[in-house]
Amino acid sequence: MKQSDSLRFRKLPLRGGSGTMPAIGFGTLIPDATETRNSTRAALEAGFRHLDCADRYRNEEQVGVAIREAIQAGSLTRGDLFITTKLWNNNHRPERVQPAFEASLAKLQVGYIDLYLMHTPYAFQPGDNQDPRDQNGKVIYDEGVTLIDTWRAMEALVDGGKCKAIGLSDISAERVSRRESSPPWSRSSPIPICRKPRSCNSATATGS
Repeated sequence: MKQSDSLRFRKLPLRGGSGTMPAIGFGTLIPDATETRNSTRAALEAGFRHLDCADRYRNEEQVGVAIREAIQAGSLTRGDLFITTKLWNNNHRPERVQPAFEASLAKLQVGYIDLYLMHTPYAFQPGDNQDPRDQNGKVIYDEGVTLIDTWRAMEALVDGGKCKAIGLSDISAERVSRRESSPPWSRSSPIPICRKPRSCNSATATGS
């Protein structure tokens, strides 16, 4: 088997025994709605089984249509797929996490998500605006929520059964494990990377 074929079929174990993740995935950051649907369907027909989605991409509905069409065509089942999607910065408040997750489920037309990631470590002003700015054009951060607050709300999704694993995106393990001194998460103690190893995917260390 060639190296490229080996990578194609390679799967990475998730922490805590919550399954495996295909090493290669199809990214759905595609600006055009029609192209999103067509490209996702073509990717599934070509053999991709890991779809990398996000609320921020604003096209989960089109990805969901492609998934539904592929399943209805009989070319695959939901169990054949590994679907990742992400929580965007305006939904970091704990009370906004589950509604954001449920909205992604509905748009993607699936009953569960294999991996739900915190898209970035930056909390924005809560609300429907994904890119809140002040009169000077600067991002409005939310200093009333911590990384741990958001993470614990994401843990509850795993406990609810519709989310198989959770993790962090666009942040290094080293940064998470060291003490943060700048907004929006000023704190006097280090940020633990994972309180429940069974549900932790992207982080590579645990904390108390």
